[in-house]
Amino acid sequence: LATDPTRSGDPDFLIIGDLNSYAQEDPITALRNASYINLIETRLGASAYSFVFNGQSGYLDHALVRPSLAPQVTGIAESHINADEPGVLDYNVEFKTPGQVVSFYSADAFRSSDHDPIVIELLVAGDLDNDGDVDINDRNLFRSKLGKCTGAPGFLAEANYDRDNCISNADYRVWYAHYQAYLAKTAR
Repeated sequence: LATDPTRSGDPDFLIIGDLNSYAQEDPITALRNASYINLIETRLGASAYSFVFNGQSGYLDHALVRPSLAPQVTGIAESHINADEPGVLDYNVEFKTPGQVVSFYSADAFRSSDHDPIVIELLVAGDLDNDGDVDINDRNLFRSKLGKCTGAPGFLAEANYDRDNCISNADYRVWYAHYQAYLAKTAR
């Protein structure tokens, strides 16, 4: 990862998924020693789990982030759609009669794996309408908030970049820098 194998040029890395290692095992320790932050440990705590086996719960599924990306993580959750479901409803067909295979199957997300997915919510700097991009709609939203101050109808705290309690042209310059950075990043 230190060599930027995807050649993205972006120092913000997120490692997410089943790493088949517990939080205190060598692979995760090596990543923590390389400055990655274990989001499950720091944000969800000791009760976090993504699988259940023989009555024991834990997590082999991780979300590790570089310190530069950590401030952009606005949420993390385990989606308990698999681990808590009974094994008889799982995707495996062994030990099931042909009738059970058909009658137990459901075309939904539940029990599609033996692990639960981890959901990470990231802030896209400058995305004021929360649609995952920075575009003309964000600019128009920003402009509609120009001059609004804390407590006024329509005040948008996310657009108050300098935290002076009023949305001004100084805030617009910060937003515009986010917009330019977003365009540069998505042009790659």
